[in-house]
Order: sequence, then structure tokens, then C-alpha cells
Amino acid sequence: MKTNLQKINKGQLNKYEEITKYLKQDDGYWLNNDKWDITEEFFIGESIHGRRYIDFSRFKNVFLKNEIKYYI
Repeated sequence: MKTNLQKINKGQLNKYEEITKYLKQDDGYWLNNDKWDITEEFFIGESIHGRRYIDFSRFKNVFLKNEIKYYI
């Protein structure tokens, strides 16, 4: 069976390590906080459809939660 998996060379970050490294910026704010206030100026600066927060706390799978945070 042929696979399309990417070979990870020694010293190369795997994708999840890349995600967590990115989310650790700003003293780990993005990785450690599951409720983000989108009214902050570095986001949109205002609520959207009456919503102020993006809440990741419902995700029980930490790998999935961090991937979603990364892509937002």
C-alpha cells in the first residue's frame, strides 16, 4: 500500500510541535487560554453577531483543540 505520509527528518519539527511552538507565543497565552476575547484590537476589535468570545473549552481532545486554535 502506498502512503502519502511526509517523512520527518531528524531535527525537523513534526506538525503538532510546530503548532504548539506557535501557540506558545506571548508567554503561552494562546496555548494556555481556552477563551479568547475577540473584541481585543489584535483580533477584530468588536463582537461578531453578538458574540464576544471564542471558547475552546468544549473540546476535550487537546490535539484537536490546539489545531483549531492554530488555524484561527
